[in-house]
Amino acid sequence: MYNTRLQFVPTLLMGIARRMALQTTYQFLEPRAASNYRQLFVRGRSLRAETLYRATLGAEPRTPEEVAADFGVPLTAVHEAVHYCLHNEELLRQEREAVLADMRDRGLDKPPYVPVNGTPRA
Repeated sequence: MYNTRLQFVPTLLMGIARRMALQTTYQFLEPRAASNYRQLFVRGRSLRAETLYRATLGAEPRTPEEVAADFGVPLTAVHEAVHYCLHNEELLRQEREAVLADMRDRGLDKPPYVPVNGTPRA
């Protein structure tokens, strides 16, 4: 039993060391304790990291410099948000799916909350 314990402790410590080494510290991103989202926010703002990241994607992607100017955040904050989102895709996907499921459950995916046949009402 004693030998087993001696082998277990270094293994446990190595696992903790590996997890700590994999964690990244961000200067401009932080968790939001009162939020339903688990993803990080821009420090001191109600601005999710994914919002900045998604602004750099899509049909009309903007450069990180443009996103920083548009949202009034430092360029480094945009770079951190992109890094964070690229390394946490599964969490972000789960959160998007949860939001969509909640919208469906509350009927917010049907008229009058969405346009009929894809055209807005006049």
